[in-house]
Amino acid sequence: MKRSLQVRVWDLASRKCVWAVAAHRGIVKGVSLAPHGANYFVSAGDDAKAKLWGVHGRAENEPLATFVGKAPFTGVDHHWTRNQFATSSEVVEVSTCGS
Repeated sequence: MKRSLQVRVWDLASRKCVWAVAAHRGIVKGVSLAPHGANYFVSAGDDAKAKLWGVHGRAENEPLATFVGKAPFTGVDHHWTRNQFATSSEVVEVSTCGS
């Protein structure tokens, strides 16, 4: 299995990568899109960082925010209705996103 340090956005119709960024110093362990048409997503890596990325027509090259965890992350998911996301590692951490 190929492991990646990048987060990529794909155009499924053309099967082409339309945006990529070296998001983490370790392997990217998860990506979660914000629900309900919000304009951001979160990536989590085994570098113990979760990064908030903007998508204003296309994704930004620098994260809007970086959240540092206590241990390497194994996954990430957004709350369905709140402006929050949870990361998993040795512990579960809940963080609030910008609006």
